[in-house]
Amino acid sequence: MKNIFSGFNKEELQKKIQVIISRFPFAVVYSTVLTILFFVLIYNSFENQILIERIMRVIFTWIITFFLSVWATLFVESQDTKYNHWDIISQVGVLIFWALFYYFLSADLESMNNIIFFVLTLFWVTSFLFFAPYINNIIENSQIQEEYYIYFYSVSVVFFISFIVWWALALLWNGAILAVDTLFDINNSGYSDTYWYWTVLSLVFFTPLFWLTQLPTRDQFYDNNFNENVFFTFLVRFIAIPFIYVYFIILYAYSIKVLLNFWDWPKWEISWMVILFSIFWYITYIFSYFFEFNNKQTNYSFILTFRRLFPFVVIPQLAMLFYAIWLRIWQYDLTINRYFVFVFGIWLLVISLYYIISRKKSLVFIPAILTLFIVIISLWPWSVYDLPLTRQISRLENNLRDARILTDSIEWRRITPLENYADIDENLSKQIYDGIEYTCNFDNCAKIKKLFPEITQKLDAKDFKDYTENNWNYEYYGSKDFINNGWEKPRYPGVSNWEYISKITDSIKVKSYITWIVDTNTLINIYRNDYTDIFPIDVRGYESIVNLWFPNTSKNNISIDIYSESLIISQNWGEEESIDISSIFSSLRELQLNTSNCWIDGDKLSFEIQWKTKTFKLLIWSANIPYEKWAINNTTQRDRLYGNIDWYILIKNK
Repeated sequence: MKNIFSGFNKEELQKKIQVIISRFPFAVVYSTVLTILFFVLIYNSFENQILIERIMRVIFTWIITFFLSVWATLFVESQDTKYNHWDIISQVGVLIFWALFYYFLSADLESMNNIIFFVLTLFWVTSFLFFAPYINNIIENSQIQEEYYIYFYSVSVVFFISFIVWWALALLWNGAILAVDTLFDINNSGYSDTYWYWTVLSLVFFTPLFWLTQLPTRDQFYDNNFNENVFFTFLVRFIAIPFIYVYFIILYAYSIKVLLNFWDWPKWEISWMVILFSIFWYITYIFSYFFEFNNKQTNYSFILTFRRLFPFVVIPQLAMLFYAIWLRIWQYDLTINRYFVFVFGIWLLVISLYYIISRKKSLVFIPAILTLFIVIISLWPWSVYDLPLTRQISRLENNLRDARILTDSIEWRRITPLENYADIDENLSKQIYDGIEYTCNFDNCAKIKKLFPEITQKLDAKDFKDYTENNWNYEYYGSKDFINNGWEKPRYPGVSNWEYISKITDSIKVKSYITWIVDTNTLINIYRNDYTDIFPIDVRGYESIVNLWFPNTSKNNISIDIYSESLIISQNWGEEESIDISSIFSSLRELQLNTSNCWIDGDKLSFEIQWKTKTFKLLIWSANIPYEKWAINNTTQRDRLYGNIDWYILIKNK
């Protein structure tokens, strides 16, 4: 490969710019538009969230489209056709793909579904670049080993060097901007945005243009003239392959260990270790092909041994991987994580068997099959997002039926909550709780709302009512004065996933049976579930109200000590009297242990105490109290943990 830093004089630079504009005109446009969109986001502090989301959707889809456009050009260049005619047609197809991708990418860009959708699409579109000119050869099963290796090697080096170029551009020029800012005391309020402008310009505009100038041309697709990159050769020979031998010893040492201890066989971490290790193996396998067709030097024997034995070495590790993933799927069904492990395991198995059985051992087979697998798991209904969610919902429904919470027929479906937590087996209760928690966090509770419509609708209505009543200026946000000022009415935040999970599991009386208590030196956490109902506090019949905050920072004559579990009343002449309220603390611990989380219904957090001629009514707002009662002189534990408690106490005479 030629020296990519050579020839950067003025005339050569103009030629390179003309070449990339004529060769990749659409990609240059996409890069330019992306830069402008990022600049718009930096320059304008949009308060319109919908507009920001639309711009971000365009940016996300435009990134995909940039790489797809380059792939289309490389593919068309490899065909024996008139280049300009088919390139325009292919780019029209790219624009159609962009429109569809924008349509299917939902507005909530932070959702797990969108993140997975974007990452998988970017991955398979980018991976196409590594074999775009050789699709016909793959279909025809023709031999292109050396030509493909040179192409793969060149594209990989271009990606690597472009990454370095971006970092160099961003860091060095941002350093120059910082120097100017520091030395000349520039206090312009918008000057700090200059760093972002340059970072975007270097990443989204200059680096892509540099990358496009270095991609192999049509004349180089079947060129056997290989120019070795010394740095890459050093990495493969002295870093990657020795590392693989060491990792090979570690994995097989662990295999021997688990074979001798079946009760501890195998750990879940082994699955991802095998996958990541094997993928790294096969990447190194491709790059090390240079040593196979240049094997006159005898000191490459350990590399040739690696290439010959590696596919056989992977198979036993895959057996351990599949056993580990089968255990998890059998116990807890399919999740995104397990689906990825299973799919990559199948890919590794196919690749390994191919290199064991096939005589050609074509290098292009590795990225081509990987791309095919990723495309498959990106499509509905067996996508890596939809299939695990469907199976988890089905598993949850079956568990609800087994617990007699869900009864359904062709015409109707009914949820019948249990009366007590003890009315269900602990293991089944835990499985139902885990199923609700997983599926709710998976898709922002969309399917859970359909499964528990009555509970969630009541929660939605109550939460919105509480929100509007406790935000005194909420109605003003919709007034004419507010709108005339050009302001936008803020969005109602809605009910969080955690609130849905908490309300549903509390309503149907299931819990996780995972205690919040770790050891006796841990604080347990208690919060009032219906905290909005505590105000206004009904003080009719009471003489006064006091906020008992521990640690006590006020001068109230009533305070609380969570360590001695006492109510302290200060009287005249500095005298204090202590009232034992350990029974209340015991009740709090029991409540926390017998609910699915740390949020307790408000009616359970009210207590009455009789003291002399007084009646105290304690209302808890929140409490973080020790797992066990500590002695007053136990200062060591006090220093380690700082509990607090927020109570209101109503006082009246008997």
